[in-house]
Amino acid sequence: MAVSTIDSILLTLFPVWARDIYRGFIDRGASEYKELRVGQWVIPIMALIAMLFAWQASLRTGLDFMIAPLSAAASAGLLMVVPSIFGAFFWRRATAPASISSIVTGAVVVLVLQVTGARPLGWWPGVWGLIVCTAIFVLVSLMTHAPRDKADEFIGYLSEKLSSGRYV
Repeated sequence: MAVSTIDSILLTLFPVWARDIYRGFIDRGASEYKELRVGQWVIPIMALIAMLFAWQASLRTGLDFMIAPLSAAASAGLLMVVPSIFGAFFWRRATAPASISSIVTGAVVVLVLQVTGARPLGWWPGVWGLIVCTAIFVLVSLMTHAPRDKADEFIGYLSEKLSSGRYV
């Protein structure tokens, strides 16, 4: 069970780093081969981070089986994309810089709270990450220029298809 959960986390993170971050921001002309090479470096690094997290959590709790905290941390981390998804589909002012900055900031908040075991107001780290992530998403979107024409075209298309009942 633990191996399949970590496997899923690593397989989810590979395309995020290789395509979305490396190809999207570092080398826009990168080939699929370069993306694969980036993934070959990212997966072992993320596996090491997961192992260190599980080891640190087992020291703190005294438990040997750390699948629950690792799954909770992964769920909290994945929750950070929710504002970007809703923003992309329903808010014309949403921007790519807002999406990236909110996801990264929210993930850092979750990571710090998970590693330190801090629970401000007794709330789960994912809740704090989502609050911070949403605030950053809105603020950065308001401070950056949205591609208004593309947003209008995309949201208009979605509205038309949803109202017609033809989703595919």
